[in-house]
Amino acid sequence: MIKGIPVRVTLLAAAAGILMVQGCGNENLPTSVAPSGLKPTYALGDVSLITAANLPVVSEIKICKSGANGVFSVTRVAVNGGVGTTINPANIPVGTCLVVARDVNGNGVGSNVTITETSAVPLSVTVRRNDNGLVGSVMPIVYPFALPFFLNNFHGYTITFVNSTPPVVIGNQGCSPGYWKNHTDAGDYPSPYTPGTLFSSVFENAFPGQTLLQVLKNGGGGLNALGRQTVSALLNAQKLGAANYGLSAAQVIAAFNAVYPGGDYETLKNRFEALTDVNGRICPLN
Repeated sequence: MIKGIPVRVTLLAAAAGILMVQGCGNENLPTSVAPSGLKPTYALGDVSLITAANLPVVSEIKICKSGANGVFSVTRVAVNGGVGTTINPANIPVGTCLVVARDVNGNGVGSNVTITETSAVPLSVTVRRNDNGLVGSVMPIVYPFALPFFLNNFHGYTITFVNSTPPVVIGNQGCSPGYWKNHTDAGDYPSPYTPGTLFSSVFENAFPGQTLLQVLKNGGGGLNALGRQTVSALLNAQKLGAANYGLSAAQVIAAFNAVYPGGDYETLKNRFEALTDVNGRICPLN
């Protein structure tokens, strides 16, 4: 319950991949570490670059595009007489964000907004929500989906659509997370990384205060499993080179940051794991 307005998120399978916006019940969302304060409000249609600080502003829906350019259908249905503005269709270049809908009431009524990516099927979708205090709270979304939201002067959303394809593997070399966990002597890790390098100094802050080695030692599935494979992928890319491993360190970093928070952790974990010696490739460092 936020400022007297209940909100509920409902996930439904939808082959067409439609994002709808409406108001409802109560939920507990995981919170991400976010920079203090909000980004300045953009004029409707203003484009901004995707950054970690691209947080939602109340009364706005902002779409960010990663991996490829996107075209979106944006429609609005007034709720209780709500007044708003939209851009339809919305053409969003890769690496940028666009404000596509705004509530202009200021009195709690609002709009149901439907957003559909018409140019492609996204690999993953992440929603950050601001409800006048829940700054940067995260809704993990599974695609395809039909996700209701309600837009008014208490609610704002930043929706990141990621479109990409599995990487082309060039070489056949890759060492497992277990290798990197057990080889921590001076010179084992490729410069500029060391076992004591903070994860957050390289990637989005998914493991606050933890070093690369600590992330490698985390047990369990989900984000922890992705973390182990991500650190391994980073070190493989930096040590072995893109021609031998199949990815550059920059590509590994971009891939993790594209799915965190709330993206398709399992798919990326499997993608990185397939590039290690546990899947028929070789670790030349053994």
